[in-house]
Amino acid sequence: MAKTGELANLNTTKRVMGNTSGHGIVLNEGANSTISVIAIGLENGVSLMGVNNHDINIIAVNNAHD
Repeated sequence: MAKTGELANLNTTKRVMGNTSGHGIVLNEGANSTISVIAIGLENGVSLMGVNNHDINIIAVNNAHD
C-alpha cells in the first residue's frame, strides 16, 4: 500500500538477476506460469517437487551464478 492508502503500482517488468548460462533443468512446468522457483542443485529441486501444492514451475541450476 502507498502512503495515501491507495494500492501501490505493481506493474513492473520482468528481469533477470545475475548471469544466465542456459544450463537450468526444468523439473516441473506448472499450470501457474506466473511463479517460478529456481533451486540450486538437482537434489533441492527434486525435494521441492514433493511440496509443490500450487503447481508452479521448478527449475534446477548448478550454482547461484546460473
